This record gives sequence, structure tokens and C-alpha cells, in this order.
Amino acid sequence: MNMEPFSLWVTDRNLRKGFFRHEWIPIACSLVLTVVALGCNPLSRGEGNSVSSLSANRLYSEFNDNPVNATDKYQGKTVALEGLVGKILQLEHGEAAVHIPYGENRIAIIANFPHQDDVRAIHVGDKIQLQCAFDKFEFKTVWMGHCTLAPREAIGPEPVIVTSNVPSANLLYREYIANEKAARAQHDGTVVRMEARLGNKIQLDDGGVAVHIADGGNRIALIAPFSDASAVAGIEEGELFRLRCRVEKFEHLTLWLESCQIEH
Repeated sequence: MNMEPFSLWVTDRNLRKGFFRHEWIPIACSLVLTVVALGCNPLSRGEGNSVSSLSANRLYSEFNDNPVNATDKYQGKTVALEGLVGKILQLEHGEAAVHIPYGENRIAIIANFPHQDDVRAIHVGDKIQLQCAFDKFEFKTVWMGHCTLAPREAIGPEPVIVTSNVPSANLLYREYIANEKAARAQHDGTVVRMEARLGNKIQLDDGGVAVHIADGGNRIALIAPFSDASAVAGIEEGELFRLRCRVEKFEHLTLWLESCQIEH
């Protein structure tokens, strides 16, 4: 905003009327400039001075600059980062999503949390530290899953790759997504022990139950059948559990398992 005409008007009009003493003019103009600056800065609530150094912004910049290189760097990785909360959304199945903005993009990063309780203590405008598994970069948005709030400690301006917090069932599924031929050769027909979050339970005609395991937006990334429905009766939707299954096939973007049992 060009303040020169306004300053001249104040000087000319008010000096002639005696409203301002000469030494007050710089103070008055300084106050006007401060008000204008605050009004034009949507992040002036205390975070604006450090927004450019947030690691969430750096992460998004990497994808915006070269999505191919950034995807190769973060594929299958869990990332620790710090960002500002733009919006908090309730999702179905008890999940929640947090939008992290970057510049004019209000959904630069979408961080999905498996439980709504995980986000009850945060609010729009808060600076948060979180750990998420990178899912994909699509429609100018970085999609993150399996997010948890990180301990309140200093996270630098660069996103940090950390030990994965993704259940091993999801890592197995992502091997098939990344390279189906190699994953088939390694896992088809083998017995795998893994950890997963329970999704929908579908009753089968033979008295068994099929458990759906989600990955990102795919609600049936893995399907694990149990011959005895009581095996998973005490496990709630969204709860972590351990299982042992034989890998049957990968078809229609779903990894089909068989002969599943609960591991204790």
C-alpha cells in the first residue's frame, strides 16, 4: 500500500488545524503502517515470523519443485515435520484429517490421523509437530497417512525421515504397489507375520469373517479372512492387532490373504 498521499494529507490538513504537534507525525504514521501491516498479514497471530522456516513448507516445496525426485525420496518413509494447522476435519471410521497450508494453497498437505482423539488438543492456527507416512503427491497436494503428534521438541527447517510408524501390513501392501512383479516373486505363497489396524468386518457364509485393512484412501488394501469369527471379536475397528497369514494374490489393487490367525 502506498502511504505517501495519506501522510501528506495528515501533515497538511492537521498541522494547519493544530491537531498534531510536529514531533507526533512520525509516530502517527508509524502506527498507521503497523495497523496496515497487521491487517494484510493473515499469520500475524504470533507464527508469521517463523512460517518460512517450517519444515512442512520445505517438504511441500520439494514436491512442488520436482515431484518425481521428491516421491523417490519419501516413498514408503515416515517423515517428522512441523507446520501450521489450517483446518481440522472429521472423517468416517473415526479418523481425522488436518490441512496444512502453503502460500495460497490451503490444502498443500493433508495429514490423516487414524483416531479423532489424536487431534482433540489442537486448534486452527496452532503450530504442530507430527510424524506421518508419505502416501502420494496428487492434485498439488501431499497426502500423508498414519499420522501421530510428535513430542514437543525442536524440529528444524528440514523434514526428517524417521523410523517408520506404519503397521507392517501397510508396508507389505506398498511393496506390491511400488513393484508388483518383485513383490509377487518375494511374497506370493509365503506366510507373513505383521501388524495392522482393523477395518471393516464382513461375516462369511461359513461362519468366518473377512477383515478389511486400509491403506490411504483404499479401504480394502488388504483382505484377511479368519475361519473363526470369534478370533477378532474382541478387536475394535481402528485398533492395532497382530496376525499371521499366507499371501494368496494381488488383484484389483487388493492384496488377498488366506488362512489368517491372530498372533499374541
